[in-house]
Amino acid sequence: MASKTSAGSLIECLLFLLFCCLDAILVKSGCIDQSLQAHICVAILLALTGLSWYRFDRGMHPAFLFLCLLTLFQAGELICFVLGLNKDPFRITLQSFSAYDVNEPASSISMLMLAVSATLIYCPCRLRYLKKRYTPGPLARFSGWALLMFFATYPFLIYKEWKYLEYALRYGYLALYSDNGEHLKDVGLLVRALSQMCVAAFSLYFCWESSKRKLLWVSIPLFAALAADLFMGLRGKALLMFVSFLFLYKIKFNQRFSVITIVLLSTVTVFVSGFIGQFRESLTQNGRHAENPLVLFLDSQGVSFQVTELAVENRGQFMPYRWHYLLYPLLNGFRHQSDFGHGERFSNDLSTYLNAEQFSKGYATGSSYLAEAYIIGGAVGVMCFSLLIGCFLAQQAKWISDWRSPIAVLILISVMFIPRAELVDPIAAAIKPIISMVVLFAIMSLCATAKSMWAGSYGT
Repeated sequence: MASKTSAGSLIECLLFLLFCCLDAILVKSGCIDQSLQAHICVAILLALTGLSWYRFDRGMHPAFLFLCLLTLFQAGELICFVLGLNKDPFRITLQSFSAYDVNEPASSISMLMLAVSATLIYCPCRLRYLKKRYTPGPLARFSGWALLMFFATYPFLIYKEWKYLEYALRYGYLALYSDNGEHLKDVGLLVRALSQMCVAAFSLYFCWESSKRKLLWVSIPLFAALAADLFMGLRGKALLMFVSFLFLYKIKFNQRFSVITIVLLSTVTVFVSGFIGQFRESLTQNGRHAENPLVLFLDSQGVSFQVTELAVENRGQFMPYRWHYLLYPLLNGFRHQSDFGHGERFSNDLSTYLNAEQFSKGYATGSSYLAEAYIIGGAVGVMCFSLLIGCFLAQQAKWISDWRSPIAVLILISVMFIPRAELVDPIAAAIKPIISMVVLFAIMSLCATAKSMWAGSYGT
């Protein structure tokens, strides 16, 4: 069923765009300071997130998840500032022995770009919104084979997760980033490939199986295995995978997010993230030990805004490599972080710029699609890439409701994370799942054909 308020949606989007244009004029003319711009930015982000809940059938659209994480990762510190819980959200504390300030125009432009990006992501989704009922497609007949492949490859997933966890406990969390991929070599290429096939088989079965009870019993062993990621400090991957499959579950069975569910998920996420953060590193870092759990969560997750600030202020330093930042990260699934050289990944170059000594020991910061888009094309680059992301999310809403849902749900995990990851990460992250699913489908087809031939011969 198409959106009933096409004229209303157009007016709504035009109002937000006009407000962003007015905000840009005020920022460029110097009529508003950092503090007021922070309030404007937070107001726009919260309004768009709330509207994505209301307009998209109580959050049943990838844009809702994306805007939630964009607000968290890029505006967590700003929200604390607006609430009076953080006196200076504009200071750079990433990998710095002593905090320092970027210039005020860079902070104001960063907040403006954040608000504009959120608006341009929301608008295509709002204008192209189409409520669609889930249809698994004709391939659902292979659900039994997908389940068989899942359990056949599950031991390899368990082995890989256990070896990674053992390595992290022995050598520390930072060793996963500074060991030149030794923990990957210890596990071996075959085990890693089969464990990837296990996740792909789970995705296929989850999309094809119609029984809620069976899905629950199959989900338990998968997420039990992925819980090892939490204890390695890799909280983002496990939590986002859980949220993505929960979102798909509700899409499949025509359910909605309730306010109680959102509050419960948020509360659990706050405490789990806090616990894992404490397990991984000292909570006294950057003077945050006195905060309550919610403030600590918002403040620590919102540090990705500092990446955007640094990209805006130091754009000229990173511009010579701007096209490399689009090409080399496509190899993320096949190369260890330490294998990338200077000028190949923005996150590595930024970490080296901030503190080369700490980077050599494994300390690093993430990236952000906002930062990379600004380096590539300035304000125009941010607007163009934000529109592309918005159109992609609108398309994702269709894909996740039909036969393409197995791929769509795995891509969704990476798309949601780009507020603090590389711009091309969804493309890079999709390569291995697609290969795994093609191989799986070929195996399942051969097995089904062999079974039919055997049954036919036996019957004859």
